[in-house]
Amino acid sequence: MPVTYSARHSRGDLGWVVHRHGAVYAQEYGYDAQFEALVAEIVSQFVQRFDPKRERCWIAEQGGEVVGSVFLVERSRPWRSSPAYWWSRRLGGRASGPAW
Repeated sequence: MPVTYSARHSRGDLGWVVHRHGAVYAQEYGYDAQFEALVAEIVSQFVQRFDPKRERCWIAEQGGEVVGSVFLVERSRPWRSSPAYWWSRRLGGRASGPAW
């Protein structure tokens, strides 16, 4: 089944990103709720300061189910301690790091 990408996130998509990062990193690396809170803060700041001319969030779906996400954020953001993109594919994927 092919993976499709939407350049516009819908209600609940960003919550899914926070949830999946919390769940995957807890299972694979033993991270606690503080990590999930950090991801929530980064996602919140992305939404609050979103610049549609320079930033983007793609949500990946497969068979109508969200399976991943990709974020590109402006490099000069002071809060940008996160990777340039995140990929958290539910079916066997791993979260990815910086793309620069």
